[in-house]
Amino acid sequence: MEGDWRKVSKHPLRRISLHGLVALSALILLVNALSACGGGGPGKHPPELQPGWQRPSPPPEDGAEPPPEAPEPEELLSNYLSDQASGLEGWPSSTLGALSGSISITGYTLIDPQSLEPVPPEQGLNDVPLRVVDPEDDIDSITLPDAQGNFLFPDLPPTTSATLSVQFVVAEDVDGDGYGIDSIECKLPIRIMAARITSVQLDISPLKPLSYEQLEPPLDILTATPIAFNYSYQGPDGDRQRSLAILRALDRNWLDSDLDGEFTPDDLQFADENANGLGDETEDYLAGSAGPPTAERVVFGAILSVVGNIITIFSYEDMASIELALNEGTSLVAEDGAEFPLTRDLVGRDAVAVAQEYRDGHIAASLIMVLPETYSQEPGGG
Repeated sequence: MEGDWRKVSKHPLRRISLHGLVALSALILLVNALSACGGGGPGKHPPELQPGWQRPSPPPEDGAEPPPEAPEPEELLSNYLSDQASGLEGWPSSTLGALSGSISITGYTLIDPQSLEPVPPEQGLNDVPLRVVDPEDDIDSITLPDAQGNFLFPDLPPTTSATLSVQFVVAEDVDGDGYGIDSIECKLPIRIMAARITSVQLDISPLKPLSYEQLEPPLDILTATPIAFNYSYQGPDGDRQRSLAILRALDRNWLDSDLDGEFTPDDLQFADENANGLGDETEDYLAGSAGPPTAERVVFGAILSVVGNIITIFSYEDMASIELALNEGTSLVAEDGAEFPLTRDLVGRDAVAVAQEYRDGHIAASLIMVLPETYSQEPGGG
């Protein structure tokens, strides 16, 4: 070993004199001093290439606060519902709510169901009953409007699946059997919230021909003029405006789902055997035929397709496609709460929805918010 060491130490490139050691030590001290003063920085790379480095935010201009981070989609939805509830008129009870509104009936001759005689004009709408029912039978309330059509249901238990119906008799033939003295019933889904007043404004009249020129099948099989059922709704689950055409002779109803003021084959249509403006499937679920919802869930993802009354969303959380059924009570809104038309242009947009899931696998959406911009790159992309 000793011979080996001598052999190595005699190599000209490995000799280190005392003066060399002093010079090397001085160099090391100089490098350390420069590092302590910030000269050269750590390592051979600039700081932005060092692990864990983050670019500092630029200072705000004119002393302004930096822009806040965009809220999560679920937060947007929650904020909208919170604002919606707080915007409703208050009701003086911490456990009960109320329903108020007005109704107008034009273009029909109202008939007294007892005497079958026309209702005197001065009597107005006094004998037109309105009824609120829920599947749990917590509510079965009937009220009559005043002569101007205003009404109030006070002290109603909170519910998410009630219906409001109005029923009356008219002299006209509305079912196409060639005879008059027919009954008209119109229904709509409502929600009641404790300490708040849900409100509706109803308008019922014969449908104007210009509104349904493009209806299929051809109009010559329509033996009676369709019923126009229009209403405005403000509740804890959102605002909505609805224009419905009830076709008694065809056992179906049309919903102006693209909000263009007309009824065309592109609009949603529902089987409606009892011709009351509420689709048979919707009425079954609201009546509890399939049992109450097993869960209420929030779905956030990209809209993959719009086919009939089904919107398919790719859920970013579940990493799977979920079919959401729409009904006459589904609110489709933008971030600011404005109503959104149901068209195929929705495909590719991100959306967040409140949905009720039933035991049979049916998932019904009560509210879908179409987001203003894409929150994720692609389905499955994160």
